Amino acid sequence: MNGTVPNKSDLAAWRGLIARPDATRLLAAAVLYLFSSLVIPFCTSEGLALLFVVVCAGFFYIQTRTMISLVAPALPAIFLFSISGSMMLPAAFFAIVFGGACGAMLLISAKDPFRDTVLVLLPAAAYLAAFLLRGDAANALLTLLPLPVAIAAALLVRRCVSFTASVATLTATVGAGLLLAGGVTLAIFGVLDVTLIPVFLEALADGLTELLHENAALYAEAGIAFEISELDIRNMLAMLTNLSPALFVLTAMVTAYFTWRTLCVLLVSFGALPRMPRLLVTPTMSVTAAVLFLIAQLIALVANAETATPTGAVAQNLALILEPGLALLGTRQLLGRDTPRSCLSLLLLIAIIYLFFTNPAAALAIAALVGAVHVIISALHSAKNKKGEP
Repeated sequence: MNGTVPNKSDLAAWRGLIARPDATRLLAAAVLYLFSSLVIPFCTSEGLALLFVVVCAGFFYIQTRTMISLVAPALPAIFLFSISGSMMLPAAFFAIVFGGACGAMLLISAKDPFRDTVLVLLPAAAYLAAFLLRGDAANALLTLLPLPVAIAAALLVRRCVSFTASVATLTATVGAGLLLAGGVTLAIFGVLDVTLIPVFLEALADGLTELLHENAALYAEAGIAFEISELDIRNMLAMLTNLSPALFVLTAMVTAYFTWRTLCVLLVSFGALPRMPRLLVTPTMSVTAAVLFLIAQLIALVANAETATPTGAVAQNLALILEPGLALLGTRQLLGRDTPRSCLSLLLLIAIIYLFFTNPAAALAIAALVGAVHVIISALHSAKNKKGEP
Protein backbone atom coordinates (compact mmCIF):
# COMPACT_ATOMS: atom_id res chain seq x y z
CA MET A 1 0.00 0.00 0.00
CA ASN A 2 2.94 2.28 -0.73
CA GLY A 3 1.70 4.66 -3.40
CA THR A 4 -0.83 2.25 -4.95
CA VAL A 5 -4.60 1.99 -4.78
CA PRO A 6 -5.48 -0.47 -1.96
CA ASN A 7 -7.74 -3.47 -2.60
CA LYS A 8 -10.20 -5.02 -0.14
CA SER A 9 -7.61 -7.09 1.69
CA ASP A 10 -5.32 -4.06 1.93
CA LEU A 11 -8.18 -2.00 3.39
CA ALA A 12 -8.96 -4.68 5.98
CA ALA A 13 -5.29 -4.79 7.01
CA TRP A 14 -5.13 -0.99 6.99
CA ARG A 15 -8.10 -0.59 9.33
CA GLY A 16 -6.68 -3.23 11.63
CA LEU A 17 -3.43 -1.28 11.74
CA ILE A 18 -5.13 1.84 13.13
CA ALA A 19 -4.73 1.75 16.92
CA ARG A 20 -6.84 3.54 19.51
CA PRO A 21 -4.93 6.37 21.27
CA ASP A 22 -4.97 6.58 25.04
CA ALA A 23 -7.83 8.27 26.88
CA THR A 24 -5.84 11.42 27.72
CA ARG A 25 -5.12 12.20 24.08
CA LEU A 26 -8.67 11.46 23.02
CA LEU A 27 -9.92 13.77 25.77
CA ALA A 28 -7.61 16.54 24.50
CA ALA A 29 -8.94 16.03 20.96
CA ALA A 30 -12.54 16.09 22.25
CA VAL A 31 -11.96 19.31 24.19
CA LEU A 32 -10.32 21.04 21.22
CA TYR A 33 -13.13 19.89 18.91
CA LEU A 34 -15.69 21.31 21.33
CA PHE A 35 -13.72 24.55 21.67
CA SER A 36 -13.37 24.80 17.87
CA SER A 37 -17.11 24.37 17.38
CA LEU A 38 -18.00 26.90 20.06
CA VAL A 39 -15.57 29.60 18.97
CA ILE A 40 -17.09 30.04 15.49
CA PRO A 41 -20.26 31.89 16.61
CA PHE A 42 -18.19 33.96 19.06
CA CYS A 43 -15.05 34.66 16.99
CA THR A 44 -16.07 38.33 16.66
CA SER A 45 -14.70 38.66 20.20
CA GLU A 46 -11.03 39.60 19.71
CA GLY A 47 -9.94 38.21 23.07
CA LEU A 48 -11.60 34.84 22.59
CA ALA A 49 -10.37 34.57 19.00
CA LEU A 50 -6.78 35.33 20.03
CA LEU A 51 -6.95 32.83 22.91
CA PHE A 52 -8.23 30.14 20.57
CA VAL A 53 -5.46 30.75 18.02
CA VAL A 54 -2.83 30.54 20.78
CA VAL A 55 -4.37 27.29 22.10
CA CYS A 56 -4.33 25.75 18.61
CA ALA A 57 -0.71 26.80 18.05
CA GLY A 58 0.30 25.36 21.41
CA PHE A 59 -1.56 22.11 20.75
CA PHE A 60 0.09 21.71 17.33
CA TYR A 61 3.53 22.46 18.77
CA ILE A 62 3.06 19.78 21.44
CA GLN A 63 2.26 17.24 18.71
CA THR A 64 5.20 18.16 16.44
CA ARG A 65 7.78 19.36 19.00
CA THR A 66 9.28 21.75 16.42
CA MET A 67 8.76 25.48 16.04
CA ILE A 68 9.35 25.26 12.29
CA SER A 69 6.17 23.20 11.96
CA LEU A 70 4.14 26.26 13.01
CA VAL A 71 5.34 28.30 10.02
CA ALA A 72 3.08 26.65 7.41
CA PRO A 73 -0.27 27.04 9.25
CA ALA A 74 0.79 30.51 10.41
CA LEU A 75 1.05 31.83 6.83
CA PRO A 76 -2.69 31.69 5.98
CA ALA A 77 -3.53 32.97 9.48
CA ILE A 78 -1.21 35.96 9.03
CA PHE A 79 -2.68 36.63 5.59
CA LEU A 80 -6.25 36.52 6.93
CA PHE A 81 -5.30 38.87 9.75
CA SER A 82 -3.63 41.29 7.33
CA ILE A 83 -6.71 41.59 5.10
CA SER A 84 -9.24 41.78 7.95
CA GLY A 85 -7.32 43.60 10.68
CA SER A 86 -8.80 41.30 13.33
CA MET A 87 -8.41 37.77 14.70
CA MET A 88 -11.89 36.74 13.56
CA LEU A 89 -10.88 35.14 10.24
CA PRO A 90 -7.73 33.40 11.60
CA ALA A 91 -9.83 31.98 14.45
CA ALA A 92 -12.50 30.75 12.02
CA PHE A 93 -9.78 29.18 9.84
CA PHE A 94 -8.21 27.36 12.79
CA ALA A 95 -11.66 26.32 14.03
CA ILE A 96 -12.36 24.42 10.80
CA VAL A 97 -8.83 23.00 10.54
CA PHE A 98 -8.42 21.80 14.13
CA GLY A 99 -12.09 21.05 14.67
CA GLY A 100 -12.16 18.92 11.52
CA ALA A 101 -8.87 17.17 12.32
CA CYS A 102 -9.69 16.47 15.98
CA GLY A 103 -13.23 15.36 15.13
CA ALA A 104 -11.88 13.01 12.46
CA MET A 105 -9.33 11.66 14.94
CA LEU A 106 -12.13 10.85 17.38
CA LEU A 107 -14.24 9.16 14.69
CA ILE A 108 -11.32 7.13 13.35
CA SER A 109 -10.58 5.87 16.88
CA ALA A 110 -14.21 4.97 17.61
CA LYS A 111 -14.10 1.24 18.40
CA ASP A 112 -15.96 1.01 21.71
CA PRO A 113 -19.71 1.74 21.15
CA PHE A 114 -20.36 2.50 24.83
CA ARG A 115 -17.50 4.93 25.39
CA ASP A 116 -17.77 6.49 21.95
CA THR A 117 -21.39 7.57 22.36
CA VAL A 118 -19.87 10.73 23.84
CA LEU A 119 -18.56 11.62 20.36
CA VAL A 120 -22.11 11.87 19.07
CA LEU A 121 -23.00 14.24 21.89
CA LEU A 122 -20.16 16.73 21.23
CA PRO A 123 -21.78 18.54 18.26
CA ALA A 124 -25.12 18.59 20.09
CA ALA A 125 -23.45 19.95 23.23
CA ALA A 126 -21.70 22.70 21.22
CA TYR A 127 -24.96 23.69 19.52
CA LEU A 128 -26.88 23.73 22.82
CA ALA A 129 -24.19 25.79 24.57
CA ALA A 130 -24.09 28.34 21.73
CA PHE A 131 -27.89 28.53 21.67
CA LEU A 132 -28.08 29.14 25.43
CA LEU A 133 -25.33 31.75 25.35
CA ARG A 134 -26.48 33.53 22.20
CA GLY A 135 -30.21 32.85 22.32
CA ASP A 136 -30.20 32.51 18.53
CA ALA A 137 -30.89 29.12 16.92
CA ALA A 138 -29.56 30.21 13.50
CA ASN A 139 -26.31 31.56 14.94
CA ALA A 140 -25.81 28.35 16.93
CA LEU A 141 -25.87 26.37 13.65
CA LEU A 142 -22.38 27.71 12.94
CA THR A 143 -21.06 25.31 15.60
CA LEU A 144 -21.78 22.43 13.20
CA LEU A 145 -19.33 23.71 10.56
CA PRO A 146 -16.40 21.39 11.58
CA LEU A 147 -18.68 18.32 11.77
CA PRO A 148 -19.02 17.45 8.04
CA VAL A 149 -15.29 18.10 7.59
CA ALA A 150 -14.52 15.68 10.43
CA ILE A 151 -16.84 12.99 9.04
CA ALA A 152 -15.44 13.31 5.51
CA ALA A 153 -11.81 13.23 6.72
CA ALA A 154 -12.45 10.17 8.91
CA LEU A 155 -14.03 8.26 6.00
CA LEU A 156 -11.14 9.21 3.71
CA VAL A 157 -8.57 7.87 6.18
CA ARG A 158 -10.46 4.65 6.83
CA ARG A 159 -10.72 4.06 3.08
CA CYS A 160 -7.05 5.03 2.58
CA VAL A 161 -7.84 7.57 -0.14
CA SER A 162 -4.89 9.27 -1.81
CA PHE A 163 -3.66 12.71 -0.80
CA THR A 164 -4.94 14.53 -3.88
CA ALA A 165 -8.36 12.87 -3.87
CA SER A 166 -8.70 13.47 -0.11
CA VAL A 167 -7.88 17.18 -0.38
CA ALA A 168 -10.28 17.51 -3.33
CA THR A 169 -13.09 15.83 -1.36
CA LEU A 170 -12.41 17.95 1.70
CA THR A 171 -12.34 21.07 -0.52
CA ALA A 172 -15.86 20.30 -1.71
CA THR A 173 -16.96 19.63 1.88
CA VAL A 174 -15.42 22.83 3.22
CA GLY A 175 -16.80 24.82 0.29
CA ALA A 176 -20.34 23.57 0.89
CA GLY A 177 -20.00 24.32 4.59
CA LEU A 178 -18.71 27.84 3.95
CA LEU A 179 -21.59 28.55 1.58
CA LEU A 180 -24.10 27.42 4.19
CA ALA A 181 -22.29 29.33 6.93
CA GLY A 182 -22.21 32.45 4.76
CA GLY A 183 -25.93 32.11 4.08
CA VAL A 184 -26.66 31.69 7.79
CA THR A 185 -24.51 34.71 8.65
CA LEU A 186 -26.16 36.90 6.03
CA ALA A 187 -29.58 35.71 7.19
CA ILE A 188 -28.67 36.64 10.78
CA PHE A 189 -27.82 40.19 9.67
CA GLY A 190 -30.87 40.32 7.40
CA VAL A 191 -28.91 40.93 4.18
CA LEU A 192 -29.47 37.62 2.39
CA ASP A 193 -30.17 39.26 -0.96
CA VAL A 194 -27.94 38.85 -4.03
CA THR A 195 -29.16 42.19 -5.40
CA LEU A 196 -27.21 43.86 -2.60
CA ILE A 197 -23.86 42.68 -4.00
CA PRO A 198 -23.49 45.60 -6.50
CA VAL A 199 -24.51 48.00 -3.73
CA PHE A 200 -21.89 46.47 -1.45
CA LEU A 201 -19.16 46.73 -4.12
CA GLU A 202 -20.11 50.35 -4.84
CA ALA A 203 -19.98 51.22 -1.15
CA LEU A 204 -16.64 49.41 -0.83
CA ALA A 205 -15.17 51.34 -3.76
CA ASP A 206 -16.41 54.65 -2.30
CA GLY A 207 -15.00 53.77 1.10
CA LEU A 208 -11.58 52.82 -0.30
CA THR A 209 -11.44 56.00 -2.38
CA GLU A 210 -12.34 58.16 0.62
CA LEU A 211 -9.76 56.40 2.78
CA LEU A 212 -7.12 56.94 0.10
CA HIS A 213 -7.87 60.66 -0.07
CA GLU A 214 -7.69 60.97 3.72
CA ASN A 215 -4.29 59.28 3.85
CA ALA A 216 -2.80 61.02 0.78
CA ALA A 217 -1.22 63.72 2.94
CA LEU A 218 0.34 61.11 5.23
CA TYR A 219 1.93 59.32 2.27
CA ALA A 220 3.30 62.62 0.99
CA GLU A 221 4.78 63.57 4.37
CA ALA A 222 6.45 60.17 4.63
CA GLY A 223 7.94 60.58 1.17
CA ILE A 224 6.16 57.51 -0.19
CA ALA A 225 5.22 57.65 -3.86
CA PHE A 226 1.88 55.88 -3.77
CA GLU A 227 -0.57 56.97 -6.42
CA ILE A 228 -3.78 55.16 -7.20
CA SER A 229 -6.91 56.60 -8.76
CA GLU A 230 -10.54 55.87 -8.15
CA LEU A 231 -10.63 54.12 -11.54
CA ASP A 232 -7.79 51.83 -10.44
CA ILE A 233 -9.73 50.90 -7.30
CA ARG A 234 -12.87 50.10 -9.26
CA ASN A 235 -10.88 48.05 -11.80
CA MET A 236 -9.28 46.11 -8.96
CA LEU A 237 -12.70 45.38 -7.42
CA ALA A 238 -14.01 44.31 -10.83
CA MET A 239 -11.07 41.92 -11.22
CA LEU A 240 -11.64 40.46 -7.76
CA THR A 241 -15.32 40.03 -8.61
CA ASN A 242 -14.43 38.14 -11.80
CA LEU A 243 -12.01 35.92 -9.87
CA SER A 244 -14.33 35.39 -6.89
CA PRO A 245 -15.18 31.76 -7.86
CA ALA A 246 -11.50 30.79 -7.94
CA LEU A 247 -10.75 32.74 -4.75
CA PHE A 248 -13.57 30.92 -2.98
CA VAL A 249 -12.34 27.52 -4.17
CA LEU A 250 -8.78 28.42 -3.16
CA THR A 251 -9.99 29.38 0.32
CA ALA A 252 -11.71 26.01 0.69
CA MET A 253 -8.69 24.21 -0.79
CA VAL A 254 -6.18 25.80 1.59
CA THR A 255 -8.44 24.99 4.55
CA ALA A 256 -8.84 21.40 3.32
CA TYR A 257 -5.08 21.00 2.83
CA PHE A 258 -4.23 22.12 6.35
CA THR A 259 -7.04 20.01 7.81
CA TRP A 260 -5.65 16.90 6.11
CA ARG A 261 -2.08 17.83 7.03
CA THR A 262 -3.05 18.35 10.69
CA LEU A 263 -4.95 15.06 10.78
CA CYS A 264 -1.92 13.19 9.42
CA VAL A 265 0.22 14.74 12.16
CA LEU A 266 -2.31 13.72 14.83
CA LEU A 267 -2.54 10.13 13.56
CA VAL A 268 1.18 9.68 14.11
CA SER A 269 1.64 11.80 17.25
CA PHE A 270 -1.37 10.18 18.97
CA GLY A 271 0.04 6.73 18.22
CA ALA A 272 -2.86 5.68 15.99
CA LEU A 273 -0.34 4.85 13.23
CA PRO A 274 3.43 4.23 13.39
CA ARG A 275 3.86 6.30 10.20
CA MET A 276 1.77 7.63 7.34
CA PRO A 277 1.86 5.73 4.01
CA ARG A 278 3.06 7.67 1.00
CA LEU A 279 -0.35 7.33 -0.61
CA LEU A 280 -1.87 9.63 2.01
CA VAL A 281 0.86 12.27 2.12
CA THR A 282 2.30 12.49 -1.41
CA PRO A 283 0.58 15.04 -3.70
CA THR A 284 0.00 14.05 -7.31
CA MET A 285 -1.55 15.80 -10.31
CA SER A 286 -2.82 14.26 -13.53
CA VAL A 287 -1.52 15.06 -16.98
CA THR A 288 -4.99 16.38 -17.82
CA ALA A 289 -4.76 18.93 -15.01
CA ALA A 290 -1.29 20.02 -16.11
CA VAL A 291 -2.35 20.46 -19.75
CA LEU A 292 -5.54 22.30 -18.72
CA PHE A 293 -3.47 24.66 -16.58
CA LEU A 294 -1.11 25.52 -19.44
CA ILE A 295 -3.98 26.02 -21.89
CA ALA A 296 -5.97 28.12 -19.41
CA GLN A 297 -2.96 30.32 -18.69
CA LEU A 298 -2.38 30.86 -22.41
CA ILE A 299 -6.05 31.69 -23.08
CA ALA A 300 -6.14 34.09 -20.12
CA LEU A 301 -3.04 35.93 -21.37
CA VAL A 302 -4.41 36.25 -24.90
CA ALA A 303 -8.05 37.01 -24.00
CA ASN A 304 -7.15 39.57 -21.32
CA ALA A 305 -4.31 41.20 -23.28
CA GLU A 306 -6.10 44.53 -23.71
CA THR A 307 -9.17 44.32 -21.45
CA ALA A 308 -10.88 41.71 -19.31
CA THR A 309 -13.21 39.38 -21.20
CA PRO A 310 -15.62 36.65 -20.04
CA THR A 311 -13.47 33.99 -21.77
CA GLY A 312 -10.35 35.31 -20.08
CA ALA A 313 -12.11 35.37 -16.71
CA VAL A 314 -13.19 31.72 -17.02
CA ALA A 315 -9.70 30.65 -18.09
CA GLN A 316 -8.07 32.63 -15.29
CA ASN A 317 -10.40 31.09 -12.70
CA LEU A 318 -9.53 27.60 -13.93
CA ALA A 319 -5.81 28.34 -13.89
CA LEU A 320 -5.99 29.73 -10.35
CA ILE A 321 -7.83 26.64 -9.09
CA LEU A 322 -5.19 24.31 -10.56
CA GLU A 323 -2.22 26.45 -9.49
CA PRO A 324 -1.76 25.41 -5.82
CA GLY A 325 -1.45 21.67 -6.49
CA LEU A 326 0.92 22.14 -9.40
CA ALA A 327 2.91 24.76 -7.46
CA LEU A 328 3.31 22.28 -4.60
CA LEU A 329 4.64 19.68 -7.04
CA GLY A 330 6.90 22.23 -8.70
CA THR A 331 8.36 23.33 -5.38
CA ARG A 332 8.92 19.72 -4.29
CA GLN A 333 10.67 19.05 -7.59
CA LEU A 334 12.98 22.06 -7.21
CA LEU A 335 13.73 21.13 -3.59
CA GLY A 336 14.03 17.40 -4.35
CA ARG A 337 16.91 15.48 -2.84
CA ASP A 338 16.68 12.42 -5.08
CA THR A 339 18.22 14.08 -8.12
CA PRO A 340 20.98 16.73 -8.32
CA ARG A 341 19.82 20.27 -9.08
CA SER A 342 20.67 21.79 -12.44
CA CYS A 343 21.66 25.43 -12.86
CA LEU A 344 18.19 26.18 -14.27
CA SER A 345 16.37 24.61 -11.33
CA LEU A 346 18.59 26.48 -8.89
CA LEU A 347 17.88 29.79 -10.65
CA LEU A 348 14.14 29.06 -10.68
CA LEU A 349 14.22 28.24 -6.98
CA ILE A 350 16.02 31.51 -6.18
CA ALA A 351 13.54 33.43 -8.34
CA ILE A 352 10.55 31.83 -6.59
CA ILE A 353 11.97 32.61 -3.14
CA TYR A 354 12.64 36.23 -4.14
CA LEU A 355 9.21 36.69 -5.74
CA PHE A 356 7.50 35.10 -2.75
CA PHE A 357 8.34 38.23 -0.75
CA THR A 358 7.86 40.75 -3.58
CA ASN A 359 5.19 39.26 -5.85
CA PRO A 360 3.61 36.10 -4.38
CA ALA A 361 1.24 35.64 -7.35
CA ALA A 362 4.18 35.49 -9.77
CA ALA A 363 6.03 33.06 -7.48
CA LEU A 364 2.99 30.78 -7.39
CA ALA A 365 2.60 30.93 -11.18
CA ILE A 366 6.25 30.03 -11.82
CA ALA A 367 6.15 27.14 -9.35
CA ALA A 368 2.93 25.88 -10.95
CA LEU A 369 4.49 26.13 -14.41
CA VAL A 370 7.44 24.03 -13.20
CA GLY A 371 5.03 21.52 -11.71
CA ALA A 372 2.95 21.27 -14.90
CA VAL A 373 6.04 20.73 -17.07
CA HIS A 374 7.33 18.11 -14.60
CA VAL A 375 4.02 16.20 -14.67
CA ILE A 376 3.91 16.17 -18.48
CA ILE A 377 7.58 15.15 -18.89
CA SER A 378 7.22 12.41 -16.25
CA ALA A 379 4.16 11.05 -18.05
CA LEU A 380 5.99 11.03 -21.39
CA HIS A 381 8.98 9.22 -19.87
CA SER A 382 6.69 6.68 -18.23
CA ALA A 383 4.82 6.03 -21.50
CA LYS A 384 8.13 5.70 -23.36
CA ASN A 385 9.48 3.20 -20.82
CA LYS A 386 6.30 1.13 -20.96
CA LYS A 387 6.36 1.14 -24.74
CA GLY A 388 9.95 -0.11 -24.72
CA GLU A 389 9.17 -3.03 -22.39
CA PRO A 390 9.07 -6.45 -24.03
